[in-house]
Amino acid sequence: MHLLSRANRSCSTDKEVRLHRSGASMVGGLMEATTNPLARKLFLPAFKASEERYWQRRLSECQWRSLGNIIEYSPDFFSAMGKGKYPVLLIAIRSKTDTHLKRLTIKVKAKKSGVIYSQSIRQSHLDRVPVRKALTVLPLQSQEQNATGRHKLGDFYIKLEEAVDGSGVDLVNGKKIAQIFSASVEDTAVEHDVRFLDQYWNVEAIDHEKESIRTHHYRSLIHSARQNGRSLTLRRMAYRLVSSRLGLSLAFWHQNLGSAGRMRESMTSTSSV
Repeated sequence: MHLLSRANRSCSTDKEVRLHRSGASMVGGLMEATTNPLARKLFLPAFKASEERYWQRRLSECQWRSLGNIIEYSPDFFSAMGKGKYPVLLIAIRSKTDTHLKRLTIKVKAKKSGVIYSQSIRQSHLDRVPVRKALTVLPLQSQEQNATGRHKLGDFYIKLEEAVDGSGVDLVNGKKIAQIFSASVEDTAVEHDVRFLDQYWNVEAIDHEKESIRTHHYRSLIHSARQNGRSLTLRRMAYRLVSSRLGLSLAFWHQNLGSAGRMRESMTSTSSV
């Protein structure tokens, strides 16, 4: 019916989706090692490219509110499937201007059933491309649905505690920069969202690239053989192997480790059509 009633998907299904979407079947524990510099160097470019494509589609749909004229946040929360019973709330933040922020700390509070919940959120490197961070401490308690189909969550308090720019200057500088806002959450948790390096990324563009690889394999192994009257037995076995989840992940990361060059070329050519 709505987000709360859809939250009962099994944890095993959620884990399977996240492993498939992120390509973690290939890299195992390395993907979870969020402080591992090798993981950041190898995988981050592809995640960034996919997230940028996501925001090209969604940016105009979000409300943005300025906080101290330093950052912006959206009161329209997102939701992602988590490890527990309920989806995870995500808040989107970005730099207000083209100023690159080296380090950021915000505090978010909410009062539910007389209890005040508080969470500090830290982010390294923030620019104009929004970043979505999990509000894991705050409870998911939907109120009535609004006219846009989103569910109201009540009032939240947000405070900007630290915003260090590239020169090492804290732009907050002891000032109290805080607001109270009414939050809402979208109806359905997005299956294309995965957690990596302590934030959530939309990997729909990565999935699209994997499907393109699958199509290429089909044309080269199956379609071409049919056209030329060749035997399909061995080719079908090969196709099942290379088009499996593991096979597609191996092929994708082989092409995009370190720079995501092939993926960005594909995205550029698609956008120009």
